[in-house]
Amino acid sequence: MKLYGGGLIVHTLKSYGVKHLFALPGHQILSVFDSCQEEGLDLVSPRHEASAVFMAQALSLAGLEPGVALLAGGPELTNALTGIAQAYYSNTPLVVISGSNTPAKRDKGFPQDMDQFQVVRPFTKWARGCHDVKRIPEYLAMAFRQAQRGRPGPVYLEVPYDVMETRVAGGDVNVPEKPARLRAGVDPEAIKALAVLLKQAERPVAIAGSGALWSDAQLELQEFVQKTGVPLVLSSAAMAMPFPSEAVIGLGGLGIARPSIKAITSADLLLLLGTRLNFALGFGQPPFISARQKIAQVDIEAEEIDANRRVDLGIVADLKTVLRSFNSLDFSLPSLENWRDELRKSVGKYDIELHRIASSPRQPMHPLRLILDLESSRSDDSYLVLDGANSILWALMAVRTRPQGGIILSTQGELQAIGAGVPQALAIQRAYPGRKVILHTGDGSFGYGAMEMETAVRYRIPLVVVVHNDGGWGMTRDMQVEFFGKRGESAHQFGVVHYEPLVESLGGHGEFVDRAEQFKPALERALGSGRPACVNVLVDPKPKSPGLKMFMLMEVMLGKKTYYDRIPSWLRRLQIVGLDRLANQAMLRYLDHNLHNEME
Repeated sequence: MKLYGGGLIVHTLKSYGVKHLFALPGHQILSVFDSCQEEGLDLVSPRHEASAVFMAQALSLAGLEPGVALLAGGPELTNALTGIAQAYYSNTPLVVISGSNTPAKRDKGFPQDMDQFQVVRPFTKWARGCHDVKRIPEYLAMAFRQAQRGRPGPVYLEVPYDVMETRVAGGDVNVPEKPARLRAGVDPEAIKALAVLLKQAERPVAIAGSGALWSDAQLELQEFVQKTGVPLVLSSAAMAMPFPSEAVIGLGGLGIARPSIKAITSADLLLLLGTRLNFALGFGQPPFISARQKIAQVDIEAEEIDANRRVDLGIVADLKTVLRSFNSLDFSLPSLENWRDELRKSVGKYDIELHRIASSPRQPMHPLRLILDLESSRSDDSYLVLDGANSILWALMAVRTRPQGGIILSTQGELQAIGAGVPQALAIQRAYPGRKVILHTGDGSFGYGAMEMETAVRYRIPLVVVVHNDGGWGMTRDMQVEFFGKRGESAHQFGVVHYEPLVESLGGHGEFVDRAEQFKPALERALGSGRPACVNVLVDPKPKSPGLKMFMLMEVMLGKKTYYDRIPSWLRRLQIVGLDRLANQAMLRYLDHNLHNEME
């Protein structure tokens, strides 16, 4: 049997266990489309190329295997660039395959002729071209190996369409086995050093990030928490892991919620488990993290150790391997029950406060009322996708992990691009049809991917979208007013946009909610409709989340001159001299008041 080069791509992907391929049509890749039905590979064709990449990224987050997106090249590639860059800056394993023009058409003014490698190389871990049809499987094996091993990331394989449309006998081609996942070992002395730090600590906190997900360390992390009693915060892609909620004291980083701020700033030892000392942790610097706090960091990449702050112990290894080695040690640690009890009380007290604020009778409803009612409607195996800016900051204060489900944060990594939520939720619902997938998104971010609701209708994918509608670009609107006053506020406003009739016109289910008591019945109807659904919820735009105010404070402390005079001089001084215990307590009181005083 003879295969086109495009058919060989599909055949190889199938042999590697790939079940879904995301692509828009283009003349360079038609042979791939032709082969998908024959091979039984699920081909989902969205409305925008960035959506195809976001969909593939979502499957990486939900399934641990590199998702695969296919592009035709030219403008399809440039349209997809934000999705590729998002994967690059969040270290998400992703395989992007692109067609391109043939060499005979180069530099002749033929449509869509461009040097595609110049575009993708800054945002990919590895980029190559295949010019021999028989080597397509070989190059795909390289792509999967590069995407997964070491620090994961997106890779790019370009196949010109003359190679795509060249036929080859199946028996003449060798398809390499799918590359196995390899794990970097760990020095036993480093494990002993970690045990010594933990024995000395009275208030340790572990912060698990993307490295926990990509190393598949979920079970080992649970065992570590159970064995040591160390309080745990999950951040970034680690929130996609199924995890019992009672084992987690917080989600995100500094400033998301009061218990997390207390835990991280009061700890005497921070364990960074596959996470970076980036903006989410105040770059490891005063006034957010004291120079006197000890830090142990585990990372797959040696260059990441000591970034922004010199750590007390750096371990370069696969996190699953590190935790497995540590858990096998036969030793005892001092009891952390008092510390854990202090944090549990903080979490309990904070939950009461959140419910009190959410129960306010005012209309439109407080953003916390929306997220708490949504959270109470989730099942243990559901997926919750979070997109937006302000909407995410409110959500992370109140959502909880699930033992069989996960939380997908669309704005991962330093790029923080919004708008990936609809395609990501759509892809997860397609891959897990027996589960409920809910997207909680801001009204601005929903606008980026709203037409993918047509894709959901076309493929009968019953995802449910809950729109946090505050009538504008809420986060930048608040920053505009805080930093410069109200003169520029109008550019951030677009009023109440009724997205629900749009979804209904596409064949989905839509409802508008402007009173708190209407939301839960509307959500139940949406979940029970069996169709793509949009519940558009009007929320009060006036409250300011602690996460937003922490972000503004970090901008100021890192040099933003506007608003600088509003920061107390003593707090600015701490950035230089560091924190002693009394200064740390004063800072905590300041943060606690100023981050929460406009939450209601």
